[in-house]
Amino acid sequence: MQAPTQLQDEIDALTQVAKRFSQRQLYSEAAELFHLAHELDPKNSGIKLALAEVRRMQRQYHDTRPRTARDAIREQLRRDAIDSAHFLGLAQLYAERGENVRAGECLEISKAKEPANPTGYKLMGRILARRRDYDGAAAQLTKALRFNPFDRESAEALGRAEYERRQFQRSLDATIHAFLLLNEGDTEGAQRLRRRIRTLRQILGLEHEDLVQRFHQQRDRLQIAFDRLQWHRERFLEEEGTVDTETAPPVGATADSRGLIELSGRIERLGALTTLSDDQIIRVARVVKEEFHERDSVIFEADTAEQDVFIIERGAMTLRSETSYGTFELRRLGPSSLFGESNFVTRLERAADAVAAEPTVLFRLDAGGLRQLVENDAELGVQLYWTFWHTLAAKLRAANEQMRTFFAEDARTGGPERREDGGRGVPRRVPV
Repeated sequence: MQAPTQLQDEIDALTQVAKRFSQRQLYSEAAELFHLAHELDPKNSGIKLALAEVRRMQRQYHDTRPRTARDAIREQLRRDAIDSAHFLGLAQLYAERGENVRAGECLEISKAKEPANPTGYKLMGRILARRRDYDGAAAQLTKALRFNPFDRESAEALGRAEYERRQFQRSLDATIHAFLLLNEGDTEGAQRLRRRIRTLRQILGLEHEDLVQRFHQQRDRLQIAFDRLQWHRERFLEEEGTVDTETAPPVGATADSRGLIELSGRIERLGALTTLSDDQIIRVARVVKEEFHERDSVIFEADTAEQDVFIIERGAMTLRSETSYGTFELRRLGPSSLFGESNFVTRLERAADAVAAEPTVLFRLDAGGLRQLVENDAELGVQLYWTFWHTLAAKLRAANEQMRTFFAEDARTGGPERREDGGRGVPRRVPV
């Protein structure tokens, strides 16, 4: 027996609303409405099928629908990561069976789904090494080590691949990298890598001091990678509100007590070195000294040969010049300002006095340490000099504007020595 017209209209309205909910991925609400419609008309096969479909979708998504664009992106990234892991697992299975072609296909899909996963590049490098394609293996293992610099197996495999390519310099660096990542109890691995390092040293004809320097360089790279992660960890905890601010170091603590990571974060937040990457800022922070200056204290004097660079964190400073007319304030700089870079670039003496205009906290970048960093890392040098030239250009434009304003004022008053009443006498203050 067919339902009355009024009841049928209500059922139709329920199903229409339920369909709209389903289209918007609101499966819980849609299921409730379809269930209510089914109770009103239990013999309606269409409602039964719609209810079953909505419940299937509800189980599939576990009712974790993305409510914002950010949630939708996270959901897609999560699915891609799961797919990538599954394809990677299948590739490992194929590789163990010797089906390298299928393994390679799965790896390509896995890398497309999650490009920064080092495991896929590591496995592909091993497959290519078994095929004696050492050029391809070295390229894949280099990417694997870039995405995970703490993987000893990738570093050791890269050292072998570079050795087969007769790239002995790179092979030595990768082997030292692997040696530094060894566990303390791995005596067999230590002996194996020591033998390879000795062999490469003999091939390259390196002195003991050269080998020690290479060890120090690789150690510094690993330390910087570790420091970078520590920095991001602290920033993440700070954003999540899990940092205990009550136990944080006081503002007046020295740079050593606050730690390299915390110091790097303070420098990065100022924005004076925006062209530098995280690890480059950490390197620069190693040559930074934090200083506090009271009001009217001298930061540096004119005609001195020092070439340190400064960044103001809090407070302000003025550049002053002594002339026959008296002391003139050339420029006033506030927080996040960079100064002293012109002497670092030109290697000339200071042209003015730098004086704290108020209680000021600043960072002193040691010139000798900076030059050593630039010498050891060309990319860091390019970014630093670009920053310095950029700030110098901005200051030059400001100086030109000051000169234009001065001469315009001079023309209106009839010369720098004209008195306000039209006579000659004491010169007016030069507006700079």
